[in-house]
Amino acid sequence: MEAGKVLLPSTPGVRMDRVFIEGLDIEAIIGVHEWERTAAQPLVVDVGMAVDASVPARSDAVDETVDYAAVAEAIGELAESSRYQLIETLAEEAAAMILERFGPKVTAVTVSVRKPRAIPNARNAGVEITRSRA
Repeated sequence: MEAGKVLLPSTPGVRMDRVFIEGLDIEAIIGVHEWERTAAQPLVVDVGMAVDASVPARSDAVDETVDYAAVAEAIGELAESSRYQLIETLAEEAAAMILERFGPKVTAVTVSVRKPRAIPNARNAGVEITRSRA
């Protein structure tokens, strides 16, 4: 499955578009081992947000859509200020923050967090979650 891809059931008559960020490089103090908690480690985040892009497409106005630069900045701030042990927790908090902060424009979000140096001889270890408005 493609990282950051929002998977939603198909609903006739409902437009589902996707605003996404791929390969957002951030750093965070994260991990369960003592040595992981002494310095920030690199993480790579992908985000896919389910939106209706028809309104901003017609208006060509950034305030009508999800500002992906603002999303990226918010994720970076969250990661920088956090001290989670698990990347699952960071992914969950990022998804909740996006759904809350970016309001009704985002109906669902998929967040993928990869930790490049987590396992020797592996490119990445990671988690991907999808959350939607209840």
